[in-house]
Amino acid sequence: MERIADHASRIAENVLCLTEKPNEKVFKTISEVSVFAKKAFDDSIKSLFRKDYTLADDVVSKAKIIASLEEDAIKEIQTEIVQADFSNIRMIMESIRRTAEYASDIAEVVLNLNITQNITQPS
Repeated sequence: MERIADHASRIAENVLCLTEKPNEKVFKTISEVSVFAKKAFDDSIKSLFRKDYTLADDVVSKAKIIASLEEDAIKEIQTEIVQADFSNIRMIMESIRRTAEYASDIAEVVLNLNITQNITQPS
């Protein structure tokens, strides 16, 4: 969770470095990927507190597509942003992707805890 907070801070720093406000299309595209990553994080935390194997497994499965979502988003918006902002937008998108990947890591811990608990419980 600390690493996710670090990426949230990096996103804020990169937003402050933008030379122009992103247009509606760029904002919408970034927002859609961000919502996906946030849901993965929310669900990973829910699965942790509930010890919910199925929800954790779902997070891991869904998080596998975040890299392609990031790539598709960059392709979609690269012509919509000024060149000076391209690296900042890429860094924002990378941090969003990393958030989803860390959510998957949390969910994998839940999977491992569930398996370990089931193995160690006496029959």
